[in-house]
Amino acid sequence: MAMVSPSQAIEYLERYIDYYQKEYARFTAPPPKGGGYPCILSSPYIDGGDLDCYLARDGAVILSEADPPHEWFIAGGPAFVVDTERTQTPPWVLERQKALGLEVSTPKGLYRLALPRIPEQVWSGQLGSPEKTVSRVVNASRITVYKYRHDWQELIRRLTFGAFELALDLHLPAKGADYWRTRRIHNLGFLTADRSNRRFVRYGELLRHVDQAAWEPRSAWARAHVDLRMHFTHAVADAGNGLGAIEIPHEQVPIGRFADRLTALELATSELEKLLRLPDAPESAFHELLVRSPVLLDAYGDVESKPRWRYPPGESPPGKSYVEPDFVIARKNQTYRLVEIERPDHQFATRGPGHPTAAVTHAAFQIGEWKDYINHHYDRLKKTYPNIAGNISTAIVISRSQQKQFGTIGANRYISVARQQLGVDEILTWDDLLERAKTMVRQLTSLSDSIHVGSD
Repeated sequence: MAMVSPSQAIEYLERYIDYYQKEYARFTAPPPKGGGYPCILSSPYIDGGDLDCYLARDGAVILSEADPPHEWFIAGGPAFVVDTERTQTPPWVLERQKALGLEVSTPKGLYRLALPRIPEQVWSGQLGSPEKTVSRVVNASRITVYKYRHDWQELIRRLTFGAFELALDLHLPAKGADYWRTRRIHNLGFLTADRSNRRFVRYGELLRHVDQAAWEPRSAWARAHVDLRMHFTHAVADAGNGLGAIEIPHEQVPIGRFADRLTALELATSELEKLLRLPDAPESAFHELLVRSPVLLDAYGDVESKPRWRYPPGESPPGKSYVEPDFVIARKNQTYRLVEIERPDHQFATRGPGHPTAAVTHAAFQIGEWKDYINHHYDRLKKTYPNIAGNISTAIVISRSQQKQFGTIGANRYISVARQQLGVDEILTWDDLLERAKTMVRQLTSLSDSIHVGSD
């Protein structure tokens, strides 16, 4: 069986990226032309960047590497640290961790893998000289394909410094496995304990097959169609999990976690609808519902309630020692939304001139404080919220769509005017929030019905 050449591999990847981007554009386009799903995926196939493909004799590895903004190899990771039984961690690492306020017992997001013996080529990650290298720029991506004499397992060992297939057994598929049943890696670091060798994998694939049939460019469209839906399903199922991930063999589509999230959204939507029918429900009841069921605000992101962002000493405004957003929504593609909520019975506009009420302007002012904090104190946030500066949108949830203060022009047009005046990206009534939750239920139900779950 003929093995794919670097030139053939790069042709396949070029075709695959093109199909993947077109499929994603349709997937996220508003109805009726598209599915109306949000743009939440972070992938080198969408965002571009360097993409390296390593061809071994009996398998391949695709990697996209990019360091996070924090010192992930000191603390935070997430990462596997390959070490010997007698640790090779240098004193300066412990000193740096102590300077960051981390005690020895403090979890650091670094997972030590101690081995009795590690070959030098694995410890150093040396691959040697490739037999052939081909590189090409495709849209915003630079694709480079390397061909090596190593077998697949040895290639994986060296690329991960022994973390995989030396310390950890990934139960890699046999040669007879189905095509493109890949093992995917997301946002995971690998390093040696002495910190001399490290790489952070933003996205990776471990591919069993390197025969030409598996890399036939004419089949790339079919794989892109299926992969996109699998990747999106993983993003939904793993929303709220900011850690790195390795997709395990029998869970190519994490249908259990996906179904749990869909069920939680359905139940929370029903509870919100009932709560809105109560005439005197307190604001705390609505906030508690969103805290219990943050999926109502966004089924596709990690929703955090009331994080406390403290000012540095001597740099706070009068009377303030911290700011506290009601909710911060973080998505996998490192975009963020700040949300302020007010009671449904709060009036949006005054009687007479119809100006925004104090409740609305106060909410907008609070959002302004949060944005100011991000602009001036990003260094205090970047570890928890990487790239939040310049990647935020804002929203206020307040009032009901049926209230009379909107006048004859209706809620949507009035709110559009107010949004422009107040500098807020989005203003939603609680009825809007309910309708959005129902839309998310319909979208996720449709996605669930369209996915075929196979097994290795």
